[in-house]
Amino acid sequence: MNGTYFKNSDFPSNLEYNEPIDDNNILFKKNVGKKVKIYATFPNSKEWRDRMLSGIIEGINNNFLIISDPKSGAWYLLPIINISYIEFEEKIN
Repeated sequence: MNGTYFKNSDFPSNLEYNEPIDDNNILFKKNVGKKVKIYATFPNSKEWRDRMLSGIIEGINNNFLIISDPKSGAWYLLPIINISYIEFEEKIN
C-alpha cells in the first residue's frame, strides 16, 4: 500500500531510551524550606475538590511534593499533577 507515494522514514530502528533529566521540578528543589501557599484541585473528591494548603516545602520527587504546616503540625504528600498553582511567601531561588 505504501508504494512510492509515502517515503519510508529515516529513523533508526534501534532507538535507545535514556532516562530524561528531571528539570521539571527544579524550582521546588531549589526552594526547599520556603513558605508557600499551594492551590490544588482533586476532581474526583467531593471533600477535597479545591484546596489551599499553606506550609513549608520539605521535599520533592518526580511525582509528589511534601509540605509541612508548622501551625497545625500536619504534613501533606501532594501529587504534582493536582497542583494548580503556587504562591511563594518569600523570595525564591
